Amino acid sequence: MSIDLAIRYKHAIRLSPLLPKIRKTLSDILAVDVPKIFVKTLVDGSPQDVITDVLSEESESFYQFSIEGEPETVCVNWVDEHVNISMTSQRTNLEYALGAAVAIVLAADAKENIEDDWHFFGREDFVSPETLLTSLRLSGNYSNHREAAEQLKLEERL
Repeated sequence: MSIDLAIRYKHAIRLSPLLPKIRKTLSDILAVDVPKIFVKTLVDGSPQDVITDVLSEESESFYQFSIEGEPETVCVNWVDEHVNISMTSQRTNLEYALGAAVAIVLAADAKENIEDDWHFFGREDFVSPETLLTSLRLSGNYSNHREAAEQLKLEERL
């Protein structure tokens, strides 16, 4: 099963400038510093270095966001007037946290709410980026990002 979030978008998005914001947001969620976040594009199902990092309505590309040194990836693509964020690869709490961080940053950029029609992250169909960040933010001392992510207990919602 895929966990998907969607955000209504009205303009093209340059992804590279958002990477530090995604890293900061993920660090805020997990209460621990996380490694660098990077983005690749999927070409014939294989991750490749990004040539153009602009996601738009005309774009047919899938982009993969990952944490350096980790197998978890989150796919992002544009469908109609929405940016879709899919978490299907590893299905771990770390992947769900990364997906939430990507959604929070994209929604804040678009000044829109996040659509969560599966109610995976909460009980509402639509949630503001600030509300989602607040609901996921951990407190405590963790030795690394994976240990922290396990405290989210998100897999219990499936």
